[in-house]
Amino acid sequence: ELSAYDSLMVARPAEWEAAIDERLLVVEITEDDTDEYGYPIRDGTLALALEKLQRYRPQTIGIDLHRYQPNEPGRDKLIEQFANSSNLVTVCMFDPKGREILGHPPEFSFEQASNQVGFSDLELDGDFDGGQDAVRRQLLSYDPHQSLDDSNCITPYSFSLNLALRFLTSQGIEPLTHDQDHHWQLGKVIFERLASRAGGYQNLDGQSSQILLNYRFNPKPAQRISLGDVLKEEFDTTVVQNRIVLMGVTDEKIGNDYLNTPYGRLPGVWIHTHGNSQLLSTEMDGRSPMWVLPQWHRLQWGDSLWGWVWALTGGLLAWQIRSVWLLTLAGAIAVWGLYQVCLLALIQGGWLPLVPALLTLVGTAGFLLIRKYTYLRLTFGDLLHRFARRRY
Repeated sequence: ELSAYDSLMVARPAEWEAAIDERLLVVEITEDDTDEYGYPIRDGTLALALEKLQRYRPQTIGIDLHRYQPNEPGRDKLIEQFANSSNLVTVCMFDPKGREILGHPPEFSFEQASNQVGFSDLELDGDFDGGQDAVRRQLLSYDPHQSLDDSNCITPYSFSLNLALRFLTSQGIEPLTHDQDHHWQLGKVIFERLASRAGGYQNLDGQSSQILLNYRFNPKPAQRISLGDVLKEEFDTTVVQNRIVLMGVTDEKIGNDYLNTPYGRLPGVWIHTHGNSQLLSTEMDGRSPMWVLPQWHRLQWGDSLWGWVWALTGGLLAWQIRSVWLLTLAGAIAVWGLYQVCLLALIQGGWLPLVPALLTLVGTAGFLLIRKYTYLRLTFGDLLHRFARRRY
């Protein structure tokens, strides 16, 4: 079902929404940049790039680079940038091994570590293309006290949520809060966190506020420039003003930041861009948040009813149509119709189970067709009797 979900995700027609989210800009650290400036990027080089970007008044700058360890020269300049510019946000991770290098910069105050840092952890599904990890969900917030491991990442907010909250606040949108059930409300939109069973998922941990990641229809849905463009000031300065600027590595040689998505392998900074765009466009553009069929606690009665509808459809077709050729045509149309309904629902943000519905449609029709025209005219007792006669 997750593979079918991926196929539907990439099948959505691109013309149904704007290809570019004009509120976002991505500064890519490309292969040319790592060749010229080295990797990891030096603190002084990063500080200079931030200084040049700040001249054109971005709303927020999100730096998808871990800065726990100094990368001299220029550490003092970088820390000074964060101290003097509250619109700068960097990342940390809740690493299962608690490695310090994934924490916030140790020079940060407690307030900076809480507010100028967002965790960059991404929820991974280990069942993509031969068992590789894939990203289909978006983390919004997490209670650091629930972690069983010590970590230098103390922020409760994800990188994408931190950036989105800052932008929405600048637009005067309220409230920006979560309730006792850990559902986030951004303005008029409520993002209900995924239950332990939701859609094709049957065993989520339920410890974090996470939602389905509604990728935009374009794999790279923001304008982009390179780090070299920024340092050499060879870019259109209007693409920076009042925007959220995300900076991260896209050099494929580095490779450790590339993850599988329904659109293929994407660097982490672009996955965070999709998550950021989802939060902004859902509140500001009326884009539908992702949803699944209704359920009651762990009972997915909506999915069950959906499956029964298609079982009934298959059964009626097999029982009422006498011609095998006509039944084959009607079955093909029903399968095509099922796919189109699921695709149309996903365009509107809804996940309707495709594979279970397909199995009930074809399985019920096939069983009744055999029951109607061949051996299964016999009763089960007749079959047992024939089997017994063959044995003796």
